[in-house]
Amino acid sequence: MNKLHADSLPVPEHVLCTLLHKHWNMTVEGQVPNETFVARRPLGWTGDGDPYERITAPNRMELLRLLAHRHLGVHRSDPEPPPAA
Repeated sequence: MNKLHADSLPVPEHVLCTLLHKHWNMTVEGQVPNETFVARRPLGWTGDGDPYERITAPNRMELLRLLAHRHLGVHRSDPEPPPAA
């Protein structure tokens, strides 16, 4: 069993990628060693939030971590309650 570290993703990467599919377009801008990993909403985004939202990170793991936190609502000051079962 793998131990989670403070800097690890809150969910397994393969699950996160499935959750983010059609919610974010991810790309890399710039050249090594000055590249920036970027996530943007897809063109025509009609879901919740800013359709022009842009999240950046220095590496892929950090971008996925930020997106996971964004998706899970970790940074919300008043998070929504979980859906009823």
